Amino acid sequence: MRTLLFFLSLTILSCQQTPKSSFNLVSSSSLDSTLIKENTPVSAIDTNKAKEWLRNTIIQFFDSNNTDMQSITTSEYYEFKMDAMNVDLDVEGSLTEVAFKKKWKDKFNLQLHPTQVGFLISGQDWGNIQVAEMITKNVDAEKQTITFKTLIRDEEFNVEYDRDIVLIEQDGQYLIKDVLEYD
Repeated sequence: MRTLLFFLSLTILSCQQTPKSSFNLVSSSSLDSTLIKENTPVSAIDTNKAKEWLRNTIIQFFDSNNTDMQSITTSEYYEFKMDAMNVDLDVEGSLTEVAFKKKWKDKFNLQLHPTQVGFLISGQDWGNIQVAEMITKNVDAEKQTITFKTLIRDEEFNVEYDRDIVLIEQDGQYLIKDVLEYD
């Protein structure tokens, strides 16, 4: 009988809580949730996952004839790199050096993007491409980009290519947004 009275008392006390108090609890919880969302980037970049993707992508790009540069880069970088590779060549759509600089000078650091060289490496031929080193250099939460200081090594030809590779995460996938070339 005492147990029944105890539970009845608890039930009565819990029912006496005003709806206003209940409303405040919900509002406070909603406010905290809103603050967290406003202070957190839309999607945090997983540097380990990005690093693994980039390492595998570089190796696959040079191991396979099926990898398309366009499928692993942003559309803007793809257009830029195609223009850079074809400067002053006698091919349809190629730009002169002057036209190339005028078109891209405000979007890319042209001093770190040589013309008439390939994608990711400057050599026309390659043997066994490996990623010798990859260090996270910068993470920009606002722009949703991550920059890796990357050393690409051709083991067969004993050549190293020093690069800063900028990735962006778009629609749940990583894409190469820029490749700064230091050699």
